[in-house]
Parts: sequence; C-alpha cells; structure tokens
Amino acid sequence: MRPLDFDSDVPVYEQIKQQVTFGIARGSYPPGEKLPSVRGLAKKLLVNPNTILRVYRELEQAGLVRTWRGKGVFVSDGAHALCFGAGTEAVERALRDALELAQQAGVKPRALDALYRRLRKQQDAGVSS
Repeated sequence: MRPLDFDSDVPVYEQIKQQVTFGIARGSYPPGEKLPSVRGLAKKLLVNPNTILRVYRELEQAGLVRTWRGKGVFVSDGAHALCFGAGTEAVERALRDALELAQQAGVKPRALDALYRRLRKQQDAGVSS
C-alpha cells in the first residue's frame, strides 16, 4: 500500500478503501485472498484499528470482501469486475476535473494533448514529475 496523505482533503479511511479497491482491480488481491488483519494493517499504516474496521465493513457492504469470524477478511468472487468499474469511474471523474481546470486555465486542446503525452511517457519510463 502507498503511504497515506494525512493532510489530504480525502479522509484517511477513503484513501485506504480506494487503495484496497484498486488493488483488487489490478489483481494484487485475487478472489479468495486474505486481506491483512485489522491490527496488522492499522499498525502498518499508523491509523486507529477502528479506521480499518470501517474500511472492511464498507467493502463488505459493497460485496467486495467477506468476513469469516475467526479467520479473517477475504476477497469475494466477482470483486475484480466490481472494482475495475470503480477504478474506471474514479479515473473518469479525475479526467473531467482536469479538463475543466485546463479549460478554466485557458490551456488549449493541442497543448493539453502534448502535456498528456509527455506525462504518459514519463509514467511509462517510471519517472516522477
């Protein structure tokens, strides 16, 4: 998991939930895989265990994981398809926001395309901006 941004406007539990959801979408957590324990993940991320409980509870309500008392939390069958859609929706929202910002800033479509290609090339090369 990536480090959390405790200064972000996005609540910590939402950041964790998104990381787990996208991990399922990428296949990092395949169906049937046991997720980290509540205490273990809380310790690793330096958050209250109740935060992880909330994340796991919401993921379970969404049908992405199943909790087996005494055994742990496991990725549900079919979770990948649900998570992939959530990832696509999140990217679309971010792109819409970026396009709106570009329009407000007066960035022309050609310059925006060039910026995208440059950033994509850096991303593919593993270079941070």
